[in-house]
Amino acid sequence: TGGHHPVREGEVFNTRYQALCKLGCGTFATVWLCQDMRRKKHVAVKVLKSREGFAEAAQDEVALLRCVSSVKKKDRAGENIVCLLDDFRMIGENGFHILLLRALGPSLRCLMGNYAAQGLPLPFVKKSLQQVLAGLHFLHKRCRIIHADIKPENILLYGRDKSLQRLLPAMLDCDQRRELGLKGAGGDLGNGLEESDLMSIEVKIADLGSACWTYKPFSKEIQTQPYRALEVLLGLDYGTPADIWSTGCLAFEMATGECLFDPQPGKYFSRDDGRTPSALFISPTEVSQPLYLDAFSLRLDHVARIIELLGRIPPQIAFSWNKSTKFFSRPGALLRISRLSPRSLHSILAERHHWTKHEVTPFTSFLLPALQYAPDRRATAAQCLQHAWLSG
Repeated sequence: TGGHHPVREGEVFNTRYQALCKLGCGTFATVWLCQDMRRKKHVAVKVLKSREGFAEAAQDEVALLRCVSSVKKKDRAGENIVCLLDDFRMIGENGFHILLLRALGPSLRCLMGNYAAQGLPLPFVKKSLQQVLAGLHFLHKRCRIIHADIKPENILLYGRDKSLQRLLPAMLDCDQRRELGLKGAGGDLGNGLEESDLMSIEVKIADLGSACWTYKPFSKEIQTQPYRALEVLLGLDYGTPADIWSTGCLAFEMATGECLFDPQPGKYFSRDDGRTPSALFISPTEVSQPLYLDAFSLRLDHVARIIELLGRIPPQIAFSWNKSTKFFSRPGALLRISRLSPRSLHSILAERHHWTKHEVTPFTSFLLPALQYAPDRRATAAQCLQHAWLSG
């Protein structure tokens, strides 16, 4: 009671949508590929958990999606956002919301699985980022919405000329293998596409389940860890620039096949070593809570990796957080961590990924403004779209 609805293959929702297979499962919902028996088309149905808090979150998501649907009628840029087709309530073990969205294809993560060694082809990266940034500009300026969870799993592939339809079985297998943690998560999607097919693919931003209004944040904790903006890590107020930070991380990962920041718990941390930061910063009560330790350790490692790549965090940012003394010593250096290994985007791209200087310079010029520490100095979606690297 209060959890997921036990959907079964063949089950029919609202006397119209027949469940075919599960596309994914998250903390708040499951998503099912369904057949619209009236229109003979595939749709994706998101089934929220039935607990009261999830119902409230579903109401917020419906309101956000309705706003997008309403505004996109007047602005073509809204085509870069997955639209809500319908929403309704069904009674199962408890009351729960179902959000009905268009089935587009697999996520960008599926496609990236086949290019992990070298990243996606740069022309496709640029085209996809243009569409993601156009979608974000639409959300930020026209809808006053912060997406709050930009990552490859929430960017869906879409082929207007139906070039992806022949690969639908492979796409579904791909998502199911990824969910089960099996090898070969990319399936045959990338290998089954010619270059012309790849460039015919468009992308759309999906899943507004974590989104909020720019004037009314719903939560302090947003974004998936590797794509989490510095201000969110530090518990500061956030806005639309948080989405741009995530997009910068996404751009690097698409282009290289490597996470820009991939924090790991425990790197600077041990429950048994009294010389570590845990003994210095954490109270005895907190030490007895493993989940707290893991979360703190993960955040500490994440901040350390950011500093290694982008340099020391300015004191006015580091010390604006009320818990900053657990992390920083003046003038903004991490406490008790001397193992930082400074590196630059230029050296990573040139030495690890063997990019030429002609490739490195314009890309870093595009990426660094999206990773500015101060949110008010970070590039906007519109400014990113105007960068020469995207159109080059």
